[in-house]
Amino acid sequence: MSDWLVENWSGEAGEFHLLDPDPVRAVRCVRVASPVIVLGSAQPPSDIDILAAERLGLQVARRRSGGGAVYLHPDDSTWIDITIPRDDPLWVDDVSRSMRWVGEAFVDVLSRGESAHGLSVHDSAIEQGALPRAYCFGGLAPGEVVRNGAKLVGISQRRGRTGARMQCVVYHRFDPSLLAGCFVDESVRDGVLRTAVATTDLERETIVDGLVARLTSLR
Repeated sequence: MSDWLVENWSGEAGEFHLLDPDPVRAVRCVRVASPVIVLGSAQPPSDIDILAAERLGLQVARRRSGGGAVYLHPDDSTWIDITIPRDDPLWVDDVSRSMRWVGEAFVDVLSRGESAHGLSVHDSAIEQGALPRAYCFGGLAPGEVVRNGAKLVGISQRRGRTGARMQCVVYHRFDPSLLAGCFVDESVRDGVLRTAVATTDLERETIVDGLVARLTSLR
């Protein structure tokens, strides 16, 4: 297989998510220009109070992969976009196992940080319910990374006839109260505040470089 294409992208989240990247082996590190809530591909816009988001200085955008809303920040989060073609040896037909190799790569990299204890890849079924549907970090999907039960790496996936696109986020700092105030449903707001979210002390560049090195070792 070919080597991994590595790109850095910066700009508004909505612009990036409109892109339809070629189905090749690629790792793209995205630095958003502004704090933003990114809705999943099928998520109803009515989940979010747009006026409340604006008052908090948050944009609202939509991605092409599934799942619930994700908060992104220029400095407090690292967003990494991974694509592979359908004929790649890493492609797995079974959707329930298709993101495991991504999670394992993140565990390998994030285990180098100070808060490395208790890292694992979630292997059980996807968690259902109103909170996970509305809020990405409110539930777990197979392949995502947890630390002592709290989600550390959220992964959403879009699969097509030519390849797969996995969009991954890890936080360096996270304040749930900022995001909670943007949801319309009171039970979701409460769920966001109650849900533990793990963070990493590794820098963005360290994560990206380590992830590329780990993926390059996979053939």
